[in-house]
Amino acid sequence: MDDLVTQAPAFKRGTIRNWLFHRKTNMLSSAVVKIDDNVWIDIDRFNIWLSLDKDMVSDFRDLRTKEQLFESCYINTSKLEDWLRKRHWNGLEEAVV
Repeated sequence: MDDLVTQAPAFKRGTIRNWLFHRKTNMLSSAVVKIDDNVWIDIDRFNIWLSLDKDMVSDFRDLRTKEQLFESCYINTSKLEDWLRKRHWNGLEEAVV
């Protein structure tokens, strides 16, 4: 799980723990194997699970939170917020999970 959090900066440790705890009901169990006290995650299956409602499977390692985008780009905060609010008609919906 630590590797997953490191590779995917958009995910919080608590979010991943919650998904793993409920893996049998949220269908994530197909991507998870628990051996002793270690949890192993199949990255390809995790990507598929994460993007079940999307047309294309995206690589979770490319995901960023809004705050991370603000830190790494020159887009005005209010402009990005406006684009995200209007994502259903401006085409940005495909890029938002």
